Amino acid sequence: RRPPLRLTETERDKCSTVGAQAVCAEPFATLWPLCTRWTMTDTCRIQVVCRVRPLNAKEESNGSSFVMSFPSTNSVASGNKTFQYDHVLSPACTQAYVYQNAAKPLVKDVLSGYNATIFAYGQTASGKTHTMEGVLGDAELQGIIPRIVEEVFEHIYSMEDSLEVQIKISYFEIYMDKIRDLLDVTKFNLPIGENKNKVPYVKGATEQFVTSPEEVFALIEEAKSNRHVSVTNMNAHSSRSHAVFLICIKQENKETRKTLTGKLYLVDLAGSEKVGKTNAQGLTLEEAKMINKSLLSLSNVISALAEGNKGFIPYRDSKLTRVLQESLGGNARTTLIICCSPSSYNEAESKSTLQFGNRAKTIKNKVAVNVELTAEEWRRRFEREREARLQLQGLLGQCQAELRRWRAGEAVSEAEQVSGSSPSAAALPAPLVPGAEALSDVQAFAEERAKLCRQMDEKDEELHMQAGLVEQLTMKVSELEEKLDNSQQENMDLNKQIAIIEQELVNSQDEVHEVMQALEELAVSYDTKDRDIGSVQEEKQALLDELDQLQGSVDAQARELNQLRENSQCEKRRSKELVSSLFRELNEVGSVLGGRLEDRLFLLGGSLDLLEEDFTRAKIHLSNMRCEARTLMEQRKILEQSEREAKEFAQDTARELSSCKQRLSQFEAQNSSLVASLRGSEAHKAELEGTLEALNTQLEALRSIEEGPSKG
Repeated sequence: RRPPLRLTETERDKCSTVGAQAVCAEPFATLWPLCTRWTMTDTCRIQVVCRVRPLNAKEESNGSSFVMSFPSTNSVASGNKTFQYDHVLSPACTQAYVYQNAAKPLVKDVLSGYNATIFAYGQTASGKTHTMEGVLGDAELQGIIPRIVEEVFEHIYSMEDSLEVQIKISYFEIYMDKIRDLLDVTKFNLPIGENKNKVPYVKGATEQFVTSPEEVFALIEEAKSNRHVSVTNMNAHSSRSHAVFLICIKQENKETRKTLTGKLYLVDLAGSEKVGKTNAQGLTLEEAKMINKSLLSLSNVISALAEGNKGFIPYRDSKLTRVLQESLGGNARTTLIICCSPSSYNEAESKSTLQFGNRAKTIKNKVAVNVELTAEEWRRRFEREREARLQLQGLLGQCQAELRRWRAGEAVSEAEQVSGSSPSAAALPAPLVPGAEALSDVQAFAEERAKLCRQMDEKDEELHMQAGLVEQLTMKVSELEEKLDNSQQENMDLNKQIAIIEQELVNSQDEVHEVMQALEELAVSYDTKDRDIGSVQEEKQALLDELDQLQGSVDAQARELNQLRENSQCEKRRSKELVSSLFRELNEVGSVLGGRLEDRLFLLGGSLDLLEEDFTRAKIHLSNMRCEARTLMEQRKILEQSEREAKEFAQDTARELSSCKQRLSQFEAQNSSLVASLRGSEAHKAELEGTLEALNTQLEALRSIEEGPSKG
């Protein structure tokens, strides 16, 4: 005899309740695949790959030593502790080897309809960007992202013609905990929403359809030029943001209408920093704070998932963990690449990175194929599930009958006991029920079971209809919530715009006030300049009058000079005539005196036998002539002096006239510039008045818009 069933507390925990009956879960466990054989979910662990870069030139010049060792192909030792991962990549590993071991298996998963994520974590300057991106266009140095793009297109080119494939990409960065679209830099601070399956996604991110690897590489180059980078003491090209590259592949079979959708997240995280080593200052320091804060949130999520905490997981502490929510404990095959520096200078940071990877490898994700089935496929699955449910109901009834017999103290032989290996309830042996009372109980139970089955069928149909209605209502509610969110966002945007416009209006009023003051100052300046122009014109007229007077004086001096020249010429002619007459007289005197006097006059060594009277007359005549000549010479000198003075006066007058003309031209140029400035001021005044009228019109329109909703 089998003893009566006594359940301990541990065994009671293993039991499940069905209706009002308690059935032990142990015999039921062997048939559990009947319930789960059509379930599409699978559990997989996060794959962790450790990559150690070689020492760089700066570390070698500083005398840093290589402090890591590799006991095996999947373990790395730092100090006195050894860490084991799925793969460990030494500094000698090439980019192609890294791709083959860390990323290539996920490409087939994504093309099979799974979600996948690859993200690189580590200290700054540990080689994350080199691992994820590398050098585009270089067959040896290109990283994971370009190699994945090439392999995805190679797989697509080799697919059957009955498959229609769409590929779209998004590229955004999380900078200062704000999401910024790298394909459209005008989209900044994008929000994170949830679809109907509660899966987070970035609202408003650009989704670019692509048809070739070249298009993808061109977009990657454009996005790289828009990403925030900076220079620190540890890295000349330090990423200041977390970059997320998303590839979405949708495949539709034209014959079966079956659709598979796979998403691949490729994440290049910014490196953790110690300010003492990077010497970050100003904006770079603020960026480092936000980077460390987001990485701390990521570490908290990893720790909560690794500890098996099924309660609260702090995904919402940062935008980074919110974006990676499906990759950490959700529906995605995830590979974590931890990048380490082998330098003794960075030994503490490298150990922290290794411990982070050690915690992450214990996290399990529940992955499922993202498939959209047709109505016929859903109907077949429903029939299979219904048959499995009926089989389980029959088995449950037999187990309950056997349980009642055991509790009643009856003995049940091994041939009569329910076997868990039976594929269906019909194939199971019927329990032996002795006695009419037991038989009537069995018949009543069978009738009740049939009735319950009919009721369950009716409830299934009703639940199916209700589920359809609930789904429709859920979609409508989600649409209404989205519309409400959009309207609230639009309302907030409108309020912000109104606030901005009001601020601009206040600023414009201040500007108008300043402009009016400037116009008043311009008017005062214009009056002052007008008075200055009047005084300048008066001075100009006075100068013109003075110039006319000087011109008259110059003309008078010129006439006087001409008169003096004529008098001088007359005097010269008179002098010439006197001299000629003197010579004629002397000749006459010589002819009168005869040859003796002429001889006596011109013979230096001879004696003078002239008459005293003749000599006296000649001497007097010569003396008179000499006096007259001196007088004429003195008059000539006086005339020449007067002529020189007249010339100097004329030159001074001409110079003064030229300076007056120059001043006159300057005054005329100043007058024209003042007139032009006055015209520009008047035009600027008219433009400002037009702007003021437009702003007043906009203000009245905005006030009318504000008064409209308030009245409504």
